[in-house]
Amino acid sequence: MISYRPYVNHSLSGLLFTWLLLIPPSSYDPTWGTGKIFDTEKPLSEWILVGEFNTQDECIATREQNRLTMALRGNADAAQRFNLGRCITK
Repeated sequence: MISYRPYVNHSLSGLLFTWLLLIPPSSYDPTWGTGKIFDTEKPLSEWILVGEFNTQDECIATREQNRLTMALRGNADAAQRFNLGRCITK
């Protein structure tokens, strides 16, 4: 009897991605009123790491949950910071 095995491409099977939730840093100086409250033009290496996740969906859900929590607490600046946050692969 001949048995057939389906072709499975295992080239990506060993790769595991970690998703990072980053929020933009602040360059605002309240003393002088200069800079940006949320500086999205800074390199990602300078952004603030909030957490690491197994999937992009988990990362996005956490970003959204934090945004909503901050908005409900009346912290509009923090809500905006999470809204500008990014989920990237490590």
